[in-house]
Order: sequence, then structure tokens, then C-alpha cells
Amino acid sequence: MSETLPTAVIELRLSSIEQLFHRLDPLPFREGDLSPEVDEYIVECARELPKTAAIAIRVHVPEGVASSVPRVDVEQAIRSFFAGRARAEGGVIRDHFADGRSALVIGLAILATCLLISWRLAEGVTTPVSRIAQESLVIVGWVAIWRPAVLWRDDRLPHSRRPRLVQRLADAQVTLSSGSRG
Repeated sequence: MSETLPTAVIELRLSSIEQLFHRLDPLPFREGDLSPEVDEYIVECARELPKTAAIAIRVHVPEGVASSVPRVDVEQAIRSFFAGRARAEGGVIRDHFADGRSALVIGLAILATCLLISWRLAEGVTTPVSRIAQESLVIVGWVAIWRPAVLWRDDRLPHSRRPRLVQRLADAQVTLSSGSRG
């Protein structure tokens, strides 16, 4: 017996369909961008929902407004907007980790070079100046791999959550309803 996921609902109450879309976007509903306010509201609401719940977005508009726009256009526009964002977020995370890999290779090369030079300095005369140079090279080498380590350790989780959240919104069931109660 297949168990269905619970559905969490995000409610939008608008006085006009135009509130839903970016005012400067000349594209028709199906390809248009959502307004930044609506986008931010939906994403913030989705962040608070259980991660295992399916998402439904209900857009409520007054009775006369809903009949002036095809229901499927509004529903498709919201899904298309978030599908595009999901693709873009996936590209951002791929670029982020490609930069992290490059930084790690460069950092490891700098670390190896600094440690090698430090080791060579240790073979020679040990004066206070050479000792300071040795320790300085070791510090520079470790600092060189600090940012790549942070990229992999700390930045990976937040960057991997965002595409999943936006994809959940792209997969959301969107409905347009009219009337006072929706």
C-alpha cells in the first residue's frame, strides 16, 4: 500500500492577477517572472514547511478577476517560474563547487610549495630569521587552503538546500480560485 505525502499549502490572496507578476516583465503569463515580493513570500513560506510534505500553492483572487485570465496560464506561469529557478540554482551550485575544486587544487599546490621551501630552509643554518621564514611559510601554506576547506565544509549544505526547495516549488500543485473564501 503506497503512502501519500502530506500536502502543505501556501495561500496567496491577491486583489488582481497583476500583483502576481513582475511589473517590468513584458512577457505573457506563461513565461513571465513572478514579482519579487511574491517570489520571496512563497520561498519564505516554503522554508517553514516540513521538508517531507508536498507543496500546494493556492492563489485566491476576487470573482471577476479569475474569469478574465485563463486558470491554466496562472498555474503554468508559477510552475514555469520555479522550474526555471531550479535549473538556475543547479547551475549556481555546480559553478560554486567547480570554483571550490579549483581553489582546493591551487591551495594544495601553494601548501606543498610552502612546506617544501620551509623544509629546505630547515636543512640549512638555523638562525632566528630562517626560523621565522620557516614558520611564516607554513602559515601561508595553511591559509592558502583555508577558503577551499570552508567552501567544502560550511558552504555545501546551505547551497545544496536551495535547489531542492525551489524544485519542490516547481513541482507544487498550483490552483487559482475565485470568490471571497477561495
